Parts: sequence; C-alpha cells; structure tokens
Amino acid sequence: MGTKKVIEMEINKKKIEEAKAEILETIKREGDRKEGTYGGFKYLILRMPYPKVKSFYINGYVAIPEGHVLYGRRYSDYLFNYGGVEISIKSLFDVHGGITLSGYREFEDGKHFTIGFDTIHAGDFFYMANDYIKEMLCGKSVYRTMDYVESECKRLIDQIALFDVTIAPVLKNYNAMQEEYKSKFNEALNTFNDVKEND
Repeated sequence: MGTKKVIEMEINKKKIEEAKAEILETIKREGDRKEGTYGGFKYLILRMPYPKVKSFYINGYVAIPEGHVLYGRRYSDYLFNYGGVEISIKSLFDVHGGITLSGYREFEDGKHFTIGFDTIHAGDFFYMANDYIKEMLCGKSVYRTMDYVESECKRLIDQIALFDVTIAPVLKNYNAMQEEYKSKFNEALNTFNDVKEND
C-alpha cells in the first residue's frame, strides 16, 4: 500500500474518532430524558439506548388526555372512512418520519396515553459504527438532537390543536352523520390540510 493511501486512511480514522467523541459528548450533555408542556399538552422525549448495538436514537411522545378523540387509539387505527378512503392517525399528522408510536408512557406525574415518532429513518444517524459515521461526515445522515425532537413534539402539538378545532368536532358526530355533516367534514379537512401545508 502506498504512503499516500496510508495517510488518507489515518486522516479518515482520525475524523471518525473525532466525530465519535463529539457525538458522545452531545449525548452526555443532552441526557436521556426530557419532559415539558406546550399548548396545554405534555410531551416526553426519551433516548432509546441499546448498548450492545451502540444505538442511541430518540423518540418523541405527546400525551393525549382522556376524553380526546385520539385517546386510546393506535397510531395505525382508522379514524374514519371518507369517500372510500380510510383516514388514519398516522396519515393526518406530519412529523419527523411520521407517527410511528402509540401507547402508554411513564411521565413524572404518572402514565399517560401518547402518540409519537422515532428518529431511526433513512437519513437519521443513530448507530455508532464507522460506516454510519462516514455517512454522517459525508452529509448522508444527521444526528437528531433532543432540541430537534422537542421542536417536532411542539409541531405535532400545534397540529393536534388544529385537529381539535377543525376535524375533531365533526368527527365526534361522524357515526350519526347525514349529508350536511359530510359537507362540514369536507370543509374541516380542507382547512386542516391547507393550514398544515402552509406552516
């Protein structure tokens, strides 16, 4: 092997080690858990460490209060059938990687039903292996920080609040809908999608 190739390999090895150290320092500084309240909703951010495989991705959760239309529903549940199209929770809300989680999570004040998302999608850096670090260094993946996940939780809460004033009131009466309610629902869905797309 030529001297130039050995020097390039040493430089790459040094960059990888520096990147590892920086990521580990960020993880240490961020911690593994964060809770907050925004717009009247509680949210929870958890690092999901798996030491055996050196994975450290972060999940974001929003607590759904009892009595809410979304309470107790799986993220893949269909909320309604509109014009032959099944509309699910995951298809309504736009958050990093989509809604991929639902269930009960332990908060500081007890268990709450939540919907949420993870950060283990294409383009997410979540695995401490040299090949993954190289991808990150080349700009092919990004480490999703606690701050990033918190901003996505807040974005999800904003969408739930919008859902609450557009779709939820009509959805509560969905089973008893007559033609006039179908028209109202169409208007509510269009308003929801228009506002969501403009955010």
